[in-house]
Amino acid sequence: MDKNHILQEYSRIIKEELKIKSIDTTYDNFWMLQHVISDANAIYGYTMQIAEVAKSSLLSRSYNKIYNLSDNAIAYESVGGHTNLVSALMDRALISTYGPDFGGTNAGYPCTIDGFSYRDIMEAVRLHDLPENQIGDWPDNGSLDRNKKAALEQDFLQSFKTLYPDYENRFPSNDKALKLVANMDTRKYRTSDLLKAADKAAALIITLCYDSIGQPPMLHIDNPNLSKRDVEEMKICGSGEDGWYRASEMWAIDYFKLRKFNELDKDNFFTAIIVMYTLIVKGYWYTWREKDYFS
Repeated sequence: MDKNHILQEYSRIIKEELKIKSIDTTYDNFWMLQHVISDANAIYGYTMQIAEVAKSSLLSRSYNKIYNLSDNAIAYESVGGHTNLVSALMDRALISTYGPDFGGTNAGYPCTIDGFSYRDIMEAVRLHDLPENQIGDWPDNGSLDRNKKAALEQDFLQSFKTLYPDYENRFPSNDKALKLVANMDTRKYRTSDLLKAADKAAALIITLCYDSIGQPPMLHIDNPNLSKRDVEEMKICGSGEDGWYRASEMWAIDYFKLRKFNELDKDNFFTAIIVMYTLIVKGYWYTWREKDYFS
């Protein structure tokens, strides 16, 4: 699909997405994001930038081969690579919502409408998966004990907090960053919702990145370790490819239909990026989602 066709398809699809979930207009700068969302060229540019950030997660450092660590052609995404992608997504989402001067001294919005600064948010991005250094990266496929995981994460973060020097702890930014992370599942703050949405959008976007380089992550219908959610996603996908199902489509189903993380993205910025990147990589949008527009 050439660029002009991609832009035309994006414009058609995003109009339908906005009928399902309109942009939140409860603050006076919503027109800026509304303009960005409707500007296919702007979203194309953002998407191509974010795609490059995603690709960098798959590029092995030269010393890995030189010093006999690994001679693999690509480096599969690490937790740190994921965090870097979340950071890029949050940065673009904040700019699109609050303006390119967001957080500046004379900015129209020195902080978000729920009171978080750019530094609060970026520190929260850096913190949100650090507990996995200790507990590992548990699969988010419906099989984990979420309460146990949350308790372990909070123990780690409270311990991590003690490592800030006293002069930093005299300021509220670190507490506010931890507050954002702690509330990613509570729906208490608009910005923690945005962080959760960015986290899930990043997980989906990297699967599209793998698709784009010809190494799609896939699951087979006969895999004995499938979770109930995996099976449900496969049923919505359809027949698969000889019983194989792509993570990029399965996780899009999770994002839009099963757990509906798109509802956390009040301004639909991540929806716009996912639609655009799917069109760029696959050349089409999903039939199961198209059906939602007319249900």
